[in-house]
Amino acid sequence: MNVRRSSDNATQDIGFTSAGDLDTSSLLSFVGTGTGYVTTWYDQSGNSTNATQATTTKQPTIVVGGVLNMVNNRPAIVYDGVDDKLTFSRTISNNFSILACFNVIAGTGASDSTWYHHAGIVDMAAGSNTNDFGTSVDNSGQLYAGVGNPDTSTVLPSPGYADSRMHWMAFVRSQSVSPGFFNFYHDTVSEGAPEPLSGGAGYNNSALTAASQIAIGRLQNDAQASLNGSVNEVLIYSSILSESNRLILERNEGWYFNMAPVYSALTPPLDSVGSSPAAYGLRKLRTGVTKAIKVRRSSDNTTQDIVFDTNGNLDVASLLSFVGTGSGYIDTWYDQSTNSRDATQSTSANQPRIVNAGVLDMQNGKPSLYFDSTDSLATAGFTAYGSGYHVQVMGNVLTNYTGNQNALVTKTNSAQPAPFDYYDNLHNQGNGSGSAQNVWSVTAYATEAGYPYTSWAYDGSSSSIQTWASGMLIARVVSGGYPISDTGKPLIIGSRGDGATHLIGYIGEVITYANQLTDANRQLIERSQLQYFAPPLAAAYVSKWYDQSGNGYDAVQTNPMSQPTLMMPPYGSNTSYPTVMFNGGQYIASSTGHPTLADYSKAAVFSYFNNSNGSNNIISSNGASGRGSLVINGTNSNMVHNLYSFATNTWSLSFNQPYSLIATYVESSKTGTIYASNNSVGSSASSYSATTTPISLGTANYANYLYGTISEAIVFARSLSATDRTAIYTDEQNYFSSQ
Repeated sequence: MNVRRSSDNATQDIGFTSAGDLDTSSLLSFVGTGTGYVTTWYDQSGNSTNATQATTTKQPTIVVGGVLNMVNNRPAIVYDGVDDKLTFSRTISNNFSILACFNVIAGTGASDSTWYHHAGIVDMAAGSNTNDFGTSVDNSGQLYAGVGNPDTSTVLPSPGYADSRMHWMAFVRSQSVSPGFFNFYHDTVSEGAPEPLSGGAGYNNSALTAASQIAIGRLQNDAQASLNGSVNEVLIYSSILSESNRLILERNEGWYFNMAPVYSALTPPLDSVGSSPAAYGLRKLRTGVTKAIKVRRSSDNTTQDIVFDTNGNLDVASLLSFVGTGSGYIDTWYDQSTNSRDATQSTSANQPRIVNAGVLDMQNGKPSLYFDSTDSLATAGFTAYGSGYHVQVMGNVLTNYTGNQNALVTKTNSAQPAPFDYYDNLHNQGNGSGSAQNVWSVTAYATEAGYPYTSWAYDGSSSSIQTWASGMLIARVVSGGYPISDTGKPLIIGSRGDGATHLIGYIGEVITYANQLTDANRQLIERSQLQYFAPPLAAAYVSKWYDQSGNGYDAVQTNPMSQPTLMMPPYGSNTSYPTVMFNGGQYIASSTGHPTLADYSKAAVFSYFNNSNGSNNIISSNGASGRGSLVINGTNSNMVHNLYSFATNTWSLSFNQPYSLIATYVESSKTGTIYASNNSVGSSASSYSATTTPISLGTANYANYLYGTISEAIVFARSLSATDRTAIYTDEQNYFSSQ
């Protein structure tokens, strides 16, 4: 940006640090004890479409009284609620996407439904009978978006945005798709179905004819006072972003600006998109439902219905009280569709699990059913899906089942393969004569947040099969169609109809429809599931993990893009204590501290949720050859010393579970040993070469990053004795419930 200082009206360009942040040191040094005003916000797209303000009284501030404007611990351009704004030339035409990060102290205008009666955020309002658009906020904190000619607006009345926090929104307008529409997204939630640009017959798909410029922080035509708040980032595309690309940008902005979205209460999804033949959830999917599951406890095989609490969540307290210290298994998963098509399993050995030795089975901090490769639930036979279907599943596959398919949801007889299933690739098949398939890797994507939200659809009218994964259309087959022979066969969860393939993994929710959903309804269900099952964007990042040994070997990360996330309960691998999450690119490191040419030991409590990169480094000396590393490779733990791996094939690891791992190295014999659950699982000697001295968490040699969490990491300058190892393992197990 270009900044004017109040002391003498001199201006200076302010750039970025080597880490990509605003150079606040140069900014504060230039401004001094006065106020810094933004005259130009430079366009970073390469098109030089800079946002400017020549009138000094209308320039927003970046520094006030020598103090940097900050929101969510990030620098903020603040608008005064009177007349501040920045403007730039309108280069977009008729199809576009606008994203913005903003903060509202107060808006302007009465609480009515018209966007141009309020304080503009990103806006090109021009006046009546013009094809304009804009986004704004009123004096009660309600957010608006709209288009003109005739005027059509949408409003977000809850939870309200005048909360002095950073928020995210996206405004998407399409002219080329008939009828024209605009979508308005905010903090990962889309408001309803696409809005028409105008009412009446024909719909107005006209090209934009409004102002030649766009304003930030105020309506373009100055019809209302400016925003009392800040706008920290604006991204504009001359196209309609795909769902996946918009989510990428949203997550990036949410990560950088430390957003923790505030969600209003969730509407049960079947209240919004009803007429489901069968639906199963561990949350309330429809108003009026009371029972969730019938559970059998292992101690005496007694069963009990578990209901929902007043917030629509599974009554976990009652569940755990009933099961006690044993395990709980699903006898019945109650259908919430109104059709009473409950999914049941009478054979005890084949019932999926919900409680494991007194501990609730969870993914992303939400209750989940665990299927162990023999389990399944089935309804009575019924006919509903012959002319079309749509299945929406929250499921997480843990491992490839003996090289075959992991069936999530099927409706087949013994002669037919599953029309909807899941194995090393996502697979949707009907009647054995065709399939829609892609090469999407389960481990590379499905475990990003513990769950993928995935859907399948067959549309009998268009003879097409489509498959979506996490909101993206990843496969589509048209021609001929592949209808299932829906002749009163049961719906089966966790297995194929003939029992040939089962699931190893978790399922938290299954919603089915007897037709292919519209995009708007599919997205509504997807967002409901994402909002409920995926953790909110984190608001805390680890820049330094202090060394508690007394030696001052603090692990530091100054680059925000590489800082791991502090995951607070109930998220992360342990639901009782915070943990530090590394998502395949974050790490922290000391400048020194690793023993050189000497004995050493390493102990860590960790989890992991992705092994597709081949190795997940937990603690490393970060040498040029990755020496002295404690890693997870596949489902095995390894110690790598001077490129020599002390591997084990005897300790099988599961995703999202906390483990205690200890490794020791003896210099005199050049022998390394790795201990899992305090038992030796691998030991071997290597040729020794001097290690380098940094200690890195989450990487080795700035590669092979960890996809997982670290709750504790300790480096010793000695080879631990059996007594010491037992003491450490026992302490970690007692505190973290680690294995």
